[in-house]
Amino acid sequence: MTTTVCTGTNLGERSPDWVLPRLDGGELGPAAVRGTKTLFFFWGSW
Repeated sequence: MTTTVCTGTNLGERSPDWVLPRLDGGELGPAAVRGTKTLFFFWGSW
């Protein structure tokens, strides 16, 4: 049995692959937060 999972930005779809640098030198990606409720807040001042 093959399961197809769509990626995208709509509700119910998995997020596209991404990687963010961590302050401790590691990387944070979707596998680290999958299955948890997560809020990312991006803030910038320019």
